[in-house]
Amino acid sequence: MRHYCSFTMRHYCGFAMRHYCGFTMRHYCGFNMRHYCGFTMRHYCGFNMRHYCGFNMRHYCGFTMRLQHETLL
Repeated sequence: MRHYCSFTMRHYCGFAMRHYCGFTMRHYCGFNMRHYCGFTMRHYCGFNMRHYCGFNMRHYCGFTMRLQHETLL
């Protein structure tokens, strides 16, 4: 489960959030608000997504997957 957690959550965090941050925000930002984007979106992406990824996914990964693992045992 550690492997599953490490790999899958890293994939979800790394790929999905990068896609959301990099693609969507750049699109929104690039056209509409370059200044708004540069400061605010960097804060939103850098802080919030790191928090979401680091805290929430670690919780989901550590707790839920452990529970599933123990259930499988």
